[in-house]
Amino acid sequence: GRQQPPAAQHEVHLPQPVRRQVAPAREGLADPDPQEGEEALRQDRRRDRQRGVDDDQPHEVREQVAQELHQLVMDFDTRRQMLDMDTDGCVLKLVFNPEARQELSHNGVTPRWAAAYKYPPEEAVTTLLGVTFQVGRHGTVTPVAELQPVSLAGSVIRRATLHNMPRMDSLGLSAGCQVTIAKAGEIIPQVLRVTAAGPGGLITAPATCPVCKGPLVKEDDVVAVRCANFDCEGVIIARLKHAISKAALDVDGAGESLIEDLVRAGGIKKLSQLFSLDPAGLLRSGVKASPATIIRWMQMFTNAASKVLDKPATLLYALSVKDLGRKACGALVEHHGSVMKLLEAPEEVIRATPDLTPVAAAAWLRVREEPWFVSELHAFGRLGFQLDMRPQTPTGNALAGLKFVITGELSRERDDFHRLIKANGGSATGSVSGKTSYLIVGRDAGRSKMQVAETKGVKMISEEQFWALLDESRKNCHTEGQGSLQGS
Repeated sequence: GRQQPPAAQHEVHLPQPVRRQVAPAREGLADPDPQEGEEALRQDRRRDRQRGVDDDQPHEVREQVAQELHQLVMDFDTRRQMLDMDTDGCVLKLVFNPEARQELSHNGVTPRWAAAYKYPPEEAVTTLLGVTFQVGRHGTVTPVAELQPVSLAGSVIRRATLHNMPRMDSLGLSAGCQVTIAKAGEIIPQVLRVTAAGPGGLITAPATCPVCKGPLVKEDDVVAVRCANFDCEGVIIARLKHAISKAALDVDGAGESLIEDLVRAGGIKKLSQLFSLDPAGLLRSGVKASPATIIRWMQMFTNAASKVLDKPATLLYALSVKDLGRKACGALVEHHGSVMKLLEAPEEVIRATPDLTPVAAAAWLRVREEPWFVSELHAFGRLGFQLDMRPQTPTGNALAGLKFVITGELSRERDDFHRLIKANGGSATGSVSGKTSYLIVGRDAGRSKMQVAETKGVKMISEEQFWALLDESRKNCHTEGQGSLQGS
């Protein structure tokens, strides 16, 4: 059923937003100009007509009650099915009362005079053909439903996640049963419930790893079970798939099937081996490829290596250390400079690393004692990978005394912004405090840092405003420098 807004009261209650925030207001971060309300509405009308929403008489809700808002939301639910694009919600905006918009203002980035409403996801019923069990890069075993193909929210679904073993067991799945599926967050297909039992027996979780048949272990504080075998073929494949992904080493042209072939037929077990392929050895091993294809693979990995030779944090992230994410890898390298020195750094020094969580610190202290990890670092060192950060050569002091924090996605990697800020005399950290000068807010920014910034009175700026600040500061520094020269 549809989400129901509350009954009418003396004051208007908007439907509660669900996992959605309104994009930053058209007026930017400043309070809305009362004169821009009508122009904003005209722009919305023009854009809607271009998208097929021909609504010359939009709902002008001046003294709304909850029922009117509810009807408006439900009416659009019907109309959106006729659009030539996928939609998952609508935004209610106060456009005809500039004074009220001015009074409501915004919380720093998102306006308080607008609310987003997300519709319940579309559902479909299909037949469960079976369940397969995937092994992840940290050994986590995840059940996946294999389905009779069914159309759902604009795509054909053949597989859906079951999340974890306890969740799968609670559904009571059997081969051939009818299941209802939906897309979690409008993206990931998931099984919601069983609608009709099937002729097959109850599907249960495996007692051993589905790939290597080794033991499965369960930690006390998590619901997932993991394969305890570090050399499990399934774990190795998942680790290497992560390493070549865009989020890590970004090996252009390398697909999952290549990794599977290199591991299963080529005997590849370590990430470093991908960057030192032996054509003769691969041909002898039974890899189904011509010498020319293998040479092309080697060039592909060489090209990828050239982009990250001087990025030790990226290499650490590609090695798939449990509980050591991209941000933690960046914090370790950025604040200590040398990966090899980190292997010997005292525990209290590691735990005191700025922007490094206790969980990530414990992960580093644990993995640096493991022979495979140390061996891989030395192997990459021999391959020419830079394991020490190159000292930043200051280019000026335009940002001297300013402390920045970044949230959300920007046009470049976050590490690039950190280096740019430091090269111009500023500093960059991962958490907002009273000493923070600016919070740079990018796309899909989380709420936590913005809430802290609002509480502590930290100014929030967009990426465009950051570039403008940097340009202006550089000009001021240049002008002051000329004045000093003239004065001398």
